[in-house]
Amino acid sequence: MLGEVLNFSNICYKVGDGSKGWQEYALYDRIMVTAAASVLPDDLVNQLATDGRMVIPIGPPNLLELKIITKEGKDDIHIKTVGMVRFIELKGKYSWIRYI
Repeated sequence: MLGEVLNFSNICYKVGDGSKGWQEYALYDRIMVTAAASVLPDDLVNQLATDGRMVIPIGPPNLLELKIITKEGKDDIHIKTVGMVRFIELKGKYSWIRYI
């Protein structure tokens, strides 16, 4: 589609619940989530490589915090809050439905 229009051959895309990640191509060195999750998605953390980083907005509507997740080892996850932000919600398993 877009890759064909722009004449790129190295673009992969998937339509579905983005909160589940893309297991077929894991592990990832970097993950940038551009929609807010209610909690940190385990599926995405599990697809992050050792020494990998993920940037993700997390929290209830109107109280979102931008987090940087660093994975030092399988069960060694560090979370740093870098500020308050506004994003649209992540649809699917980690949506804001729990806050409504």
